[in-house]
Amino acid sequence: MLSKYAASLSKRLINSVNLRFTSQLQTDGGSYLHNPGSEPLTIATLGDVIAETANKYPDRIAIRSIHEDLSMTYEELLNKADSIGCALRANGFEKGDRIGIWLHNSSGWVTSVLAAARAGLIAVFINPTFEKDELQFCINKTQIKGLVIGDNIKNIDYYGVLNKMLPELQSSKEGLLRSENCPSLRSIITAGKKKLNGVTTLDSLIYNNKNNSEITKYSNQVKPEDSLYILMTSGTTGTPKGALHSHIAVLNNSYLFGKRLGLQEQHQVVCLQSPLFHALGSLLTLLGPLRHGSTVVLPSPMYSTTASLNALCAEK
Repeated sequence: MLSKYAASLSKRLINSVNLRFTSQLQTDGGSYLHNPGSEPLTIATLGDVIAETANKYPDRIAIRSIHEDLSMTYEELLNKADSIGCALRANGFEKGDRIGIWLHNSSGWVTSVLAAARAGLIAVFINPTFEKDELQFCINKTQIKGLVIGDNIKNIDYYGVLNKMLPELQSSKEGLLRSENCPSLRSIITAGKKKLNGVTTLDSLIYNNKNNSEITKYSNQVKPEDSLYILMTSGTTGTPKGALHSHIAVLNNSYLFGKRLGLQEQHQVVCLQSPLFHALGSLLTLLGPLRHGSTVVLPSPMYSTTASLNALCAEK
């Protein structure tokens, strides 16, 4: 008897909670559940807020990549991202097309993702250690049109893996790839300096498309609810799954994470040790600090205890 009463009471409580939740959703008149907080959600795109930060702190260092011996101010970061974004759109990429980022931690990773955000493309983050079968699965699963790679680093041979997967690459013209294994893929783009058959460099894209005046038109096409990037998650015991993230979700998550760390109180220098293809590295440790005008330090292409300790000491 007692167990029946407890079950009945539990059911009534659940129904009551569900009713209040549904009522609140209907009262707010939208798809978002609103509740009292210290500040409202940001309704904007990643491209909007990066431009806003660059206008606020143009001469502040945004990215310092120690292993590349390179630093970029917020103004330089925005200009390069805009140039890449315009070049991609001028070379056949349309709003909503997917561009894969199969690259280790580097300035090229950061500029490529911001370029995609500014130009209305959807970035797909791919683990740089993936081999042929895993990479091919991710490309076909998300219908990637362009793939950004880098110069080879220790234990990672990007071009070697691509040649196993794309036998047509060696004889393909830049931007005109036709692959039986990856039908959606048209362009391989390297953020590195080495010239490779069938591969376009980011530098040449920028050089051949110097005018980034169209970026305002492209960025105005992007809405806060639009898709920003796809994280290829899991894969430990099966094939990776694509998790789609919108501009509005990423902006507010990264902003509030940075605020929790106190990044808004004064200029901070943040050492980014996590892999950028992972949510911790990209969403929180990169975009969180960039939302608040911090300087992000990349100590090494892949995690290195020694490089991280050296960066912590050198950059304080």
